[in-house]
Amino acid sequence: RRKTLHIDIPSLATPPATLTSASHRYSLQFTPTSPTIVSNRSTTTLWSPVVLDDDEFDAEKAALQKTGAQATNRRCAANAEAGKLHAKRERLRWDEKGMSALTDVKVDCIECTSAEPEAAAQAPGEQSFWSLIRDIYPTLPSKPTLVVGILICLASGAMTPVFSFLLSRIFFEVSIGARDSSVINMYGGIVLAVAAADGLFIGLKYAVMEVVAMSWVTRIRKVCMTRVLAQDKKWFDKSENS
Repeated sequence: RRKTLHIDIPSLATPPATLTSASHRYSLQFTPTSPTIVSNRSTTTLWSPVVLDDDEFDAEKAALQKTGAQATNRRCAANAEAGKLHAKRERLRWDEKGMSALTDVKVDCIECTSAEPEAAAQAPGEQSFWSLIRDIYPTLPSKPTLVVGILICLASGAMTPVFSFLLSRIFFEVSIGARDSSVINMYGGIVLAVAAADGLFIGLKYAVMEVVAMSWVTRIRKVCMTRVLAQDKKWFDKSENS
């Protein structure tokens, strides 16, 4: 049978009462406990020493508290003084303490261009019209056809005054007694020709301008549809693009 080794640890003396007085605060944040060693035969308790605060630490702590209190008092006093300075007061017409009388006004123009006075001189309707023409003209698909259509429209518009002038000459020749029938026949033939030309120009005017308009609208629709179909898939998932 093997023998068991027993070690007896002597218990330490109890610390003096002066060290455990309540006048000092422990530096530890918890209350130390005495460790217990259990042996085969008996239980032995060890006393754990406690590190106490010294007078130098207490003096430093008191100095820091005093400095913080002084800084707080100074800050409060400064805030109160600033509040008094910024308080609202009654403002007079010419306050000599806060402001001076306005004698003149000077405006410096940083960027002055010659285009601004010209744009201001133009009429608003004329400016907007030419800007609209400038924006629309590049989008026209068949510009030569449009020019031909405009010329046909001018000719069709000119037929009405020409027709009225020639008809008035016929009335004049008849009113004086129709002395020269050849002149009346000539003016009558010209009036018929002008009326036929007026009808031809009216038909061409509507045909050419309709063709230009439809080709223009079709081109715009194709461009818009092409751009829509070129978008990403997430663009179609948005509710505003549905």
